[in-house]
Amino acid sequence: MGEGFLLIIILFAGSGSVFLLAWSLYHFKTEIADATQIDKKRREKISSPLFRMLIALAQPVASFLRYYTLRAEQRFEKTGHKPTLLSLRDRAERNLVAAGTPHGVTADEYLGLVLLCGLIGLGIGGLGTASSGWTILLPVGLICGGLWPIVWLQTQAKKRKTLIFRSLPFALDLLTLSVEAGLDFTSALARILEKTRGTPLGEEFGELLRQIQMGQPRSDALRTLARRVDLEAMSNVTGALIQADELGASIGPILRIQAEQMRVQREQLAEKKAMEAPVKILLPLILFIFPTVFLIILGPVALKLLQDYGMLP
Repeated sequence: MGEGFLLIIILFAGSGSVFLLAWSLYHFKTEIADATQIDKKRREKISSPLFRMLIALAQPVASFLRYYTLRAEQRFEKTGHKPTLLSLRDRAERNLVAAGTPHGVTADEYLGLVLLCGLIGLGIGGLGTASSGWTILLPVGLICGGLWPIVWLQTQAKKRKTLIFRSLPFALDLLTLSVEAGLDFTSALARILEKTRGTPLGEEFGELLRQIQMGQPRSDALRTLARRVDLEAMSNVTGALIQADELGASIGPILRIQAEQMRVQREQLAEKKAMEAPVKILLPLILFIFPTVFLIILGPVALKLLQDYGMLP
């Protein structure tokens, strides 16, 4: 009974997947043909052939999701109730912006990538279930496949935030010297871009400068920078600059104080990681190093005792 019910579920899921694929190909064939064409510049940025293939396969799924996203936006405008799909898309867009939009992945492509990897994991789990009979492999494959893009994006965002946090005190020192030397904030920021070009912090400062030059108020541009980076240290700096701008105070001393506080935070973070190192090394020490040491030390003694008692030839 259980095996028959499982077979029915697998056949139903497979039939549903084939139907959805055929329906999407029929309704979005023009969009799919355009979407699967990755431009040469973007293709060169994606170094992994596997990821390049996944992005190309995820774009048709993204076109399929975009259709429902547009319908969800229309319902949101009429009812005022935000659908779950829009919430997921907004969250994905915030995470992608915090990660620096790696490989030019859009929010729709990211959601399509999550769905595609989940289906791939479900297929692998189905093959494992068919060969071993373990039904637990189906949900495990689905969860592992769907979680892979999420973990990848969180890793990219964490790396980028770490790079920004490390280079921010140096940039604030240069900004402080430039402001105290007589330059205004915009000119000092343009000078800093020459030193930080090609880095994540340089990209964020470049976007900040572009928004200010286009006429956006400096306080609004700084708030946008804090939301885009999503880093506590950057939020503290932008908050101090906005407060100084509103009060009409000089930003030189404020920038110097922020740089000093950030160095203190870096030292405290380094001390925290140093204190966590013995705890983190405890598990591999118990699982791998101690058994090896005991085997080397006590192995000959055990062999000698076994020979003495006649348990070994």
